[in-house]
Amino acid sequence: MVDANVVCRQLNCGMAVEISNSSRFGPGLGLIALDDVDCRGHEADLSQCGSLGWGIHNCDHDEDVGVTCTVQLVNGSNRCEGRVEVLSSGVWGTVCNDDWDMVNANVVCRQLDCGMAVEISNSSRFGPGLRLIALDDVDCRGHEADLSQCRSLGWGIHNCDHDEDVGVTCTDDGGIEEKLGITEFSSSIVKCSL
Repeated sequence: MVDANVVCRQLNCGMAVEISNSSRFGPGLGLIALDDVDCRGHEADLSQCGSLGWGIHNCDHDEDVGVTCTVQLVNGSNRCEGRVEVLSSGVWGTVCNDDWDMVNANVVCRQLDCGMAVEISNSSRFGPGLRLIALDDVDCRGHEADLSQCRSLGWGIHNCDHDEDVGVTCTDDGGIEEKLGITEFSSSIVKCSL
């Protein structure tokens, strides 16, 4: 989890909540870039962690690691647009559009390292959620690094239904390859959860 938290922090996706293997997100197809990764926890970038060295490994793609972080945008064409979902205690939930504004949307985009918000949409754009409505009446001030730092009615407290699930479109497609400094990388290996 120490290594996984470095990845989530590097991608501005909150904290890691789960580590998985290739059976969850599928194996990569190209280079196995790192093996025996050993982060201490303070690193800002996975490249600052110890490892066997770039491209040196004694494994194959059935050992590819996956990480799930605390924030994601769902059903968009890339990881920087979609329905806003947050994770708490292993449960994913949507965010209601009551009082949702561009200040809130910018916190999400910044948290995901996706630039600035350019559009807010409702469930008709990215589809409604199916489970918990996690947050309602979210009120960010704009300086927050994480949506969880913004005021709301409280986890699971709401007066809306899934046709009010909010979506966000950010300016950047948030290419994971560029963020990790890797030229050949399977985006299925790292999943950011919002």
